[in-house]
Amino acid sequence: MSEDLPAPVLLRGPADDKEATVIGSFVLGAIVGGAAVWLYGPQIRAFVEDRTRTARGRAAGTLQAAFEGLQAAKEKLEGERGIGGL
Repeated sequence: MSEDLPAPVLLRGPADDKEATVIGSFVLGAIVGGAAVWLYGPQIRAFVEDRTRTARGRAAGTLQAAFEGLQAAKEKLEGERGIGGL
């Protein structure tokens, strides 16, 4: 009975030449991408670090301003609650 079962998809060859080309391109791209990261990894990390430094600073400033605004709103609500508010 087991000889009647079709082979799993991974064990069969590509259905056509286009599929083989796509698979080959994917594997080649993975190899080339891995080699690029291996060779140029430190330079890529330094470039990204340099480009994102100002953005991280702005984001931190925005988060600090939001925190201060929420803190002030909390203190105002607590003050109103103590005076006879909610």
